[in-house]
Amino acid sequence: MRLSRSFGSDQLDKVTQGQLARGQRLTEVLKQDQYVPLPVEKQVLILYVATSGMLDAVPVEEVRRFEREFLQLLKQIIPRY
Repeated sequence: MRLSRSFGSDQLDKVTQGQLARGQRLTEVLKQDQYVPLPVEKQVLILYVATSGMLDAVPVEEVRRFEREFLQLLKQIIPRY
């Protein structure tokens, strides 16, 4: 985001803007509460969702909520998860 502020977002092409937006969502996905790390298998799943573009339509401020609800849904569908 700093890059877009220094150059102005109107000067960045659509691909670069998309990469910056996905990077913001990935940053949110990587945040974890202190002393409450996610199990590795859940981290891998969420990272896959984020890097494959499935979070691109989710507003940045809603990414953590999406993550929580997505993992809750998986637990309902696959109880051992």
